[in-house]
Amino acid sequence: LKSIGVQGDAAFSATGRSAPGKARSQYVGALEAINAGQYPQALASLDKALAAYPKYASALLLKGVVLERMEQRDAARDAYRQAAATDPAYAKPLLQLAEMAAQDQNPTEAARWAAMLNRLVPRAYPDVYLIEGSSYFDLHRYDDAERATREGIDADPKFIYPGLRKLMGEVLYQRRNY
Repeated sequence: LKSIGVQGDAAFSATGRSAPGKARSQYVGALEAINAGQYPQALASLDKALAAYPKYASALLLKGVVLERMEQRDAARDAYRQAAATDPAYAKPLLQLAEMAAQDQNPTEAARWAAMLNRLVPRAYPDVYLIEGSSYFDLHRYDDAERATREGIDADPKFIYPGLRKLMGEVLYQRRNY
């Protein structure tokens, strides 16, 4: 197999390649439990996988997803942070953290995580540029909001995210650039 570049590599955690068989089998068991709607059992399997291999970023990400489904947002956020720290080249935990911060209306954290993700995989997630730009807008950082929004518009050639254009209008209005 050949890497398709940074964007392809960022979709998967490199640390998972080194996970021992025991950790991988627990991870698969967690996926099966999730599919069956048995979230406590999934968490137990993920904890066993992480005990066998603490640097298993994919397991940490999945643990965050399960905790979020169980409405334990703070614990989910911690799991996502651990996954991001374990494998800094793994994009998915950054995406989760940016989306959670935006949902929590925490523009400082949303801008931080979105900017990290957009630097890691430029143009891969136009909606994350919207999160970044909106967060900077809320923080009255209009230069940063304009930059992020312009990058998002460039990353959205099919006009799937009209919010980017709306945000650009709001940013330009605030900057008195009529």
